[in-house]
Amino acid sequence: MGEGIRKSKKLMLASFMPQNFKEAFLPMLGELAQDFRIIVTCVNYCPPSGFISYLNDLKKSGLIEEFLILPDYAKTYKSICFLQNEVRKLQQYRFDVWLNMGEMHLDERFIAKCVLPESCLRIVLCHQPTFLLKNEALVRQLLSGDRDILSIRNTIKNITSTNSIGNVWPHYIKKIKEAGSIFKIVEKSSKHLFSYLRKLYYDLKDNIYYRVLVSYFITGKTFRKGPYDDLTQIGSGQTHAIVFCDVMDAKAHKALFKTPDFYVAQHPAYGFCRCKNGNQKLNAILSPLSGFIGMNVISEECLSLFYRDFKIAMDQTGAKSIHLRMHPNERGRWYQALQNYLSARGMDVVIVDCERPIHGVICDYLGMAGSSSCALRDGRAGCQHAFIIGFESVSNFSGTNSRFRFGNSEGIGWIRGDGSYDPSIFKGDFYHPSFRKRVPVLLKELAGCFSS
Repeated sequence: MGEGIRKSKKLMLASFMPQNFKEAFLPMLGELAQDFRIIVTCVNYCPPSGFISYLNDLKKSGLIEEFLILPDYAKTYKSICFLQNEVRKLQQYRFDVWLNMGEMHLDERFIAKCVLPESCLRIVLCHQPTFLLKNEALVRQLLSGDRDILSIRNTIKNITSTNSIGNVWPHYIKKIKEAGSIFKIVEKSSKHLFSYLRKLYYDLKDNIYYRVLVSYFITGKTFRKGPYDDLTQIGSGQTHAIVFCDVMDAKAHKALFKTPDFYVAQHPAYGFCRCKNGNQKLNAILSPLSGFIGMNVISEECLSLFYRDFKIAMDQTGAKSIHLRMHPNERGRWYQALQNYLSARGMDVVIVDCERPIHGVICDYLGMAGSSSCALRDGRAGCQHAFIIGFESVSNFSGTNSRFRFGNSEGIGWIRGDGSYDPSIFKGDFYHPSFRKRVPVLLKELAGCFSS
């Protein structure tokens, strides 16, 4: 690459977790590299095997210019020290664009405050079902035509009361006053008190100890959370633009934040379908394991609902096997219980790894079915011929309306909680997504960067 071409390109900092890097950033990397010099930061959180070697290969090929692996989220002190040591190196790049998955984590707040120049365009890409839509009542309230602003603010305050350090103490004082004394609370519900105190401890540790005291001691700055950080798990609207892949996500966040620009783009993995090339499909269903991460056992009721919905899917499609795809963050063993339960009832069930991205494997299957997972949206984007189906019953064990969280559920069918379904969802007909701009095109337009 000539020096003149290198200088004509804008500088992009791309900040992702390894899993999101594979599913969202990698599919558009080749196109972005035509107009941007790209520096990557990745948090060392559940990386797939060989991930660093893969980044080195991308660097050698010229698709990325450099990469930096940040410490795991759990190693907060180490992360602050590491970033402080690297800050001057990163500042020298004078980034034009920052593409990231959010603006709330400590490393993201550090980059925003200590690394980026004021002129840098800051863009959040949120291709997954959003955390905000877990709060169905609030979102419906935000989107209603006749909104009581005071009522909305009270709803938000109630949701975040145990997450925000500013609201924690009034919450506990109120509980003590209602009970008459702290001893009556202990007597009535020591388990709940322990849960509250544990939550308070971690809240103080994160929001005061690390984000204020330790951060100020090491960097001279503090990185407090914004008012909606815990509610959205994206941030509180300090960024310049947020790009979603579902209209409902964009509308809900726009009603909450007001200030950034909001866009709805095509999922980055769209266009990678290999079915048109006549690839051979397995007579199997791919099922992403989600919803029970870290658990070793799940209830008999939940297992029976999994069996019911898998049987419906296999009967309707003629599939002979189920491939349970491991979650990259899984540390529990509940999936083994699920495999044993299904196998004992005559189903052919195997466990498969998650080393390859969803868009790289979905075309090998008849379709995807299982509990609500971000992988459902990734699978829908990656293949235009596969059926994509969510199990409403097992998904709702989390206590939220999982179907609502998927917004418009474009191209995703559902087996309802009572086992009912629309038979057409199993046909796997050619999927035509809504026409939207592709993310690379949108990013180049926002950055004022066009290929010659």
